[in-house]
Amino acid sequence: WWQKTVDKPTMDIDWTVMTRFAEGETMRGSRIKRFQEAGPAAVSGYDQAATEGITWRDRGLKENLPGLSLRDTALNFGGFLNFQYPGTFGKSSFLGSQKAPTPAALNVPRWEATPEENSRMIRQVLRGYGAMTVGFFEPE
Repeated sequence: WWQKTVDKPTMDIDWTVMTRFAEGETMRGSRIKRFQEAGPAAVSGYDQAATEGITWRDRGLKENLPGLSLRDTALNFGGFLNFQYPGTFGKSSFLGSQKAPTPAALNVPRWEATPEENSRMIRQVLRGYGAMTVGFFEPE
């Protein structure tokens, strides 16, 4: 298959609805980059950065900001645990991560939704982790 650049596309595009996602305010954003690049010089600013990070994380959790919501935080701890806690070396348990913070530890209410929303979220997470097929049933 091939692509062709044209002056007038065959479909009208409403460019006003196209917005760029600001990844700088997510867990992969530029806030941590400045400390990764600083090396040993970053040690002196660690306490300040930790305080800023906690404030930033708490704001994201409470305001449900993209990339920092409770669901995003759970996905981060579930999928990238080795980066959060390198000592685990990929070990996992059927009980899940015992080091990931609970909503109570983060001072936010636990996430609750309809069965449909829950199944949609679980399906997306499992597909992200590599599951090909995800199914649900209602127990009798």
